[in-house]
Amino acid sequence: MHDREAALVERLNAELVNVRWSTAEEIRGRARRRTLIRLVVGAFASVVLLGTGTAAIATLGPAVYDVPALPGGDVPTTSPVRSTTALGLPSPASPGKPVPEEALLQPVDVGAGLVVDRVNTGRDEPVTLLDPATLNHCPAFTRSRFDTVYAQQYRRHTVQQPPTVYAAPETGEPVVHEEVYRVSVDDASRILADVHRIVTDCDRFVSTGSAQSGTRVIDVEAEHHWAVLGERLGGDESLLIEHRVTVRSREPDETFSDSDTYLMAVIRLGDLVALIQPVDTDRDRARELASAAAARLCLAAIRGC
Repeated sequence: MHDREAALVERLNAELVNVRWSTAEEIRGRARRRTLIRLVVGAFASVVLLGTGTAAIATLGPAVYDVPALPGGDVPTTSPVRSTTALGLPSPASPGKPVPEEALLQPVDVGAGLVVDRVNTGRDEPVTLLDPATLNHCPAFTRSRFDTVYAQQYRRHTVQQPPTVYAAPETGEPVVHEEVYRVSVDDASRILADVHRIVTDCDRFVSTGSAQSGTRVIDVEAEHHWAVLGERLGGDESLLIEHRVTVRSREPDETFSDSDTYLMAVIRLGDLVALIQPVDTDRDRARELASAAAARLCLAAIRGC
């Protein structure tokens, strides 16, 4: 295993040598904008990570598959529904092997001076890759039915700047968050197909809400654009996805407007499904991280690479 890891690190270093990473100030500025967007469109995993990020669920915001909790402790109102056996009883996931730390992106893959923090592991949890709180405003999503997939094992962590306060990981600026779920090979394939279908069917829709503008709370609408930017980034299947949100006031005497873009990659290799959520919005950089993450999955997938 040591030789495989050494070879992987050497390859990734060569591939990432010319990548420019965002400065801490650029990341902080993006975080401030995304906090506002989050208040309008609801809990979106990439956004929540910027503020607190203790336990993100694999999402493009909380998920196509129902989610138990969001980073920072937000809890959606939807409840997971397990598949059932012939007796009508819940079907727990098979134990499976734990997902090792080295199967996720490491600081050496991402940038100098970074650390791994906000680590969370476990099993028998719904795989959550898209946000029902947001997607419930998409008619195509609400007309569809998706069976909940339970992970045999999962691991989540954030590669970030070192915390500025001891024992307070949320004080470190995040660079990329990743979650890896171990499921059956058939479920892994179905998850990727579902994500692709939903992003395609919900390419544009509008949600409504409220936002703070000065001392006032105003009615706003958020226009969502989803798109698959690329495939075949690594692994057996992979998708690079973009979610653009533009928020505008619905009140005639208020000119409030803001927008932001979120990138994420979903990768399948054998029995593993990974979600990569970079804070940066550079598409080329997101592709680099997705390829590096796919290579890392080789260390833990059921059949390797």
